Amino acid sequence: MAISATPYASDQTVTFVQGAEDVPTWRRALRYSLRTHLTLDHVMASAAIPILFPAVRVNDQFYGDGSVRQTAPFAPAIHLGARALVLISSRPDPETPRVPRASVRAQRERQYPSLAEVMGMLLHTAFLDAPEADAERLERINRLLEACPAGSGAPDGLKPIHLLVLRPSQDLGSLVAAQRVRLPPLVRWVVRGMGGEREAAAGFLSYLLFDPAYTTALIDLGYADAHREWSRIERFLRVTGGT
Repeated sequence: MAISATPYASDQTVTFVQGAEDVPTWRRALRYSLRTHLTLDHVMASAAIPILFPAVRVNDQFYGDGSVRQTAPFAPAIHLGARALVLISSRPDPETPRVPRASVRAQRERQYPSLAEVMGMLLHTAFLDAPEADAERLERINRLLEACPAGSGAPDGLKPIHLLVLRPSQDLGSLVAAQRVRLPPLVRWVVRGMGGEREAAAGFLSYLLFDPAYTTALIDLGYADAHREWSRIERFLRVTGGT
């Protein structure tokens, strides 16, 4: 098992690895791994979104969310020997056109972006863009390996890696809009001051709301989407042998 976190006193992402004695470790540009015994602190450190949540101390350093500087989120699994990957994205299919309602479009045209909207964009960039880019990179390498002449051998020992990307059928920000009132009063006051009540700021609120009404809606959506995609999931597991 591997969990990544970002130390605030360093410019490198750390991946904490627990496994058998022969579990590999690695060092690459701006990222490296450490063999350790994983605890709840490692999980909390990996999930501590900077500014929004406090840093978590692990050994002698303070850490924040591992996605902030994780330029290659698939790398830990690949280093550990994975030959098949499942990416559960929180971003809907980017190829699906989503036309905003006229009122929202007009609102965006006449209002300067609020701090909440800007922060939502930055959080999406930090947490959603890297996996999408890594998925494109992996699929491109797979295509190059397929094009190699038979028997020529792949460079650097590269091997094809099966990838299954699962996406939500709805924008998760749309689920949070009706739940704004469930934020704690102080947080709601701060969010209101940041322009968080605008419809376009729903993405930012999705990083803050941990109320059961919202998390239950997420679970229900995930269950329904997995059921809808079950034929793809089953076919993927059958082709990859469940590895």
